[in-house]
Amino acid sequence: MLFKPFFVVVALVAGVFAQETTLRVETPLSVIVCRPILINFSGGEGPYFLSIVRSRQQEVVVHDFDEVATAPQRWVVNVEPGTELVLNIRDQTGLLRQSGPFIIQDGPNTDCVGQEPSDTPSGPTEGSTPGGGASTPAGPGASSPSRTPSAPSPSGPANTNAAGGSGAAANAIPAVLAGVVGAAAVLLA
Repeated sequence: MLFKPFFVVVALVAGVFAQETTLRVETPLSVIVCRPILINFSGGEGPYFLSIVRSRQQEVVVHDFDEVATAPQRWVVNVEPGTELVLNIRDQTGLLRQSGPFIIQDGPNTDCVGQEPSDTPSGPTEGSTPGGGASTPAGPGASSPSRTPSAPSPSGPANTNAAGGSGAAANAIPAVLAGVVGAAAVLLA
């Protein structure tokens, strides 16, 4: 009977560990032309390969960050208002995740559109809030653009969810699995 508490603790730790290692990129909120945003991501194994692509033409890369090690990453929005974009992130293991789509909103000026982002933007930094958006597994047609080919590419489709569901559900699967295994261990002990 001393083993039951041990299995419960193991199941809980496994669930927490599974959630912390799952790659996730947050959907930015309030993305305004010519204003900077902070791109937040977590989990996975660095270095990371982060890019911004058009949501309906994922082969069109709007901005490709070089290899990045930490979050958040800053980007000055230099894309026309009304454009729908998504964030793609790939970790060193080849796991690919995608943010939800977001639309560039009008701002006080559009002088920066089409220009390389500068390090001295006007106005406050907008960003994604923790839990503000879910990551989703990238679709089967999604590309993983990167200038740095040093990370291995996954063999086969890019870790997709067959139902095309939200990343929150996909991220919860390892935790639920760990909980089920833990519960089974408690019942069998």
